[in-house]
Amino acid sequence: CYTMKLNYIFSLAVAAIALLGMTGCSHEAELIDTIPANVAGVARIDVSEILERAGFEEKDSKFEAPDYWKDAPAELLEVFGSMDTAIDLDDVMVVQTAAGKQIITFAVKDEKALVDVLEKNNKPVTKDDGYNTVETNKFSMIFNAKQGWVMEDRDVKSIISTVKAMEADAKKQSIAKLAGIKQFLEKDYTVNIAGNTAAMTQNDTPAELQDVWGTVGINVEEKQITFEGHALKADGDIVEVKELQAINPAVLSYIPGATNFVALAGCTPQINWDGFIEAVSTLGGVQARGVMGILSPYIKSIDGTVMIAAGASPDSPFDDFDSWQFITMIHMPQAKVNEALATARDMMSRYGIPFNEDKEGAMSAQLSPDMTLYAGNIDGYLAVANRPFSPNRQNGLAKYFVNKNGGLYFDIPSMRLFNPSAPAWGINVVAEVNPDNVKGAVKLNGSNDDILPAIIKAAM
Repeated sequence: CYTMKLNYIFSLAVAAIALLGMTGCSHEAELIDTIPANVAGVARIDVSEILERAGFEEKDSKFEAPDYWKDAPAELLEVFGSMDTAIDLDDVMVVQTAAGKQIITFAVKDEKALVDVLEKNNKPVTKDDGYNTVETNKFSMIFNAKQGWVMEDRDVKSIISTVKAMEADAKKQSIAKLAGIKQFLEKDYTVNIAGNTAAMTQNDTPAELQDVWGTVGINVEEKQITFEGHALKADGDIVEVKELQAINPAVLSYIPGATNFVALAGCTPQINWDGFIEAVSTLGGVQARGVMGILSPYIKSIDGTVMIAAGASPDSPFDDFDSWQFITMIHMPQAKVNEALATARDMMSRYGIPFNEDKEGAMSAQLSPDMTLYAGNIDGYLAVANRPFSPNRQNGLAKYFVNKNGGLYFDIPSMRLFNPSAPAWGINVVAEVNPDNVKGAVKLNGSNDDILPAIIKAAM
């Protein structure tokens, strides 16, 4: 029915506002003062820049949609425009509380205008405990003349209780009192995200990380989306990652030219792998726990570059993932490399899997008519691949990884390789890990279109 349609449209609008909204100047300090320092995470987004990058134009305090949005329901666009007159879309914060609840808070510019737009769209506003309140089948909202809060909860009493608890905690210590985190949230990114390590990991946080926050700043530009991350102490000091070292780019020469995915990290023996091993064991069940029991001694012995690379075979369709070429190279003490290979030989003999060895000791085993696995001690690395090892591959990847502690390369030439009706452009992601930051960029392949409208149009 029409009412259900409006409910759905309005819910989408508020969800979009929640995802888009957060920055500003006039009310910014007030909002930060209402967010407690013990939150698990907080995010801040420059909605105006996002809308501008998406092709919207602001006229007479309302956003006019670009042509590719014209098929969107008129009610949705009207709600967007009206909301801009009622609340400050440049100053909204999304909070993950210490109790695990998500809440959106924003500055109210015009209380009456907000009541009007809600009731005009069949969302009756009532009073409860001094707040204006709205309940829908998707979310609840409470607000007063200065500030509003939204939760994905139909119970208004619950959101009032959560807001009062946040305000009480913020009076003890707000996030504004954490100088380094406040300064980060005020930086000129399109999106600012800060996560509290101690609050996210509860009792499992190492002592050295108790005061550390993970931060990511994202900028939506015309042709690319860039990001930069740091580990920060609450006072703003950058925490360097000492568990990583410079990668050895020589391993890149073993990657085939047709490569779509590469991940590298320069590991040191200081890395505590216990959490990773336990997570994989838990998520994968009994079988994974058994496998990790075998692999655990080797994982804990890693003391250098680790590389994983994969790419489509030039002789097969791009989406035939079974035919993709892959290679993994892991540096560890030579005794451990040899021990791992001896274990592999023993297991293949035990299970009757025939294999061959070349004069260098590299093994090859045909696991199926279409799959041959290669393993060996290659330049001091434990290496596993489904193609013969060759150190003379030309792929142009070195420029992304030289003098870095880690990195990621992901490249899809065209989305039509997956679906003929998909956009012709593809996606390219490059990231680098340095001692004091992680940064990278997302770009379109084969297109000069602005990146955000292109992605939105594809999603629509």
